[in-house]
Amino acid sequence: MRMIGLCHARGRLDFLHSAGKANSLGGDGSLSAAAPRSEPSDRYVYDPANPAPTVGWPLCCDAPFT
Repeated sequence: MRMIGLCHARGRLDFLHSAGKANSLGGDGSLSAAAPRSEPSDRYVYDPANPAPTVGWPLCCDAPFT
């Protein structure tokens, strides 16, 4: 098998697109090489007291590592 390293990687500029509802798994977001035109913005509100749920061990701030 032939291995290809990062020295062969090429940069690429991608843009996130949506109609303003790319905030969930079922949202309307997409990734494209085309620059956005007139699109509504998406919003995300972060509340440290009510973080997104995770599967497994808490990632931050709940309990010290032991």
